[in-house]
Amino acid sequence: MTERSASTELKREIKDEFAVSIFNEDDGTDVKIGANGGTRIGEVIDEMYDDFGLKHDSKDRLRCANERGIDVFQFRTLTMREYLQKGHCPRLHWKFAAETGGA
Repeated sequence: MTERSASTELKREIKDEFAVSIFNEDDGTDVKIGANGGTRIGEVIDEMYDDFGLKHDSKDRLRCANERGIDVFQFRTLTMREYLQKGHCPRLHWKFAAETGGA
């Protein structure tokens, strides 16, 4: 076994601690993105854009899917653990809408 395949195998054994559910209000699709405590919110956001096949636009909206609807983009630099410890969106259900989309 080479060093490369050994490190790849180890990465596969890491289990996601959290699942972020994101609903795309523009087309009705949703994705679930796995994350660990050290995963940055920005990494989850980047994965969301990849999964939805979209490019980030400064007028996009991403918010917690609760009654307060707090913007998620402002927390890009926090880790998932920090985000949850600070009490942000504990159910990890987010809603995405592009500038002209959504409800």
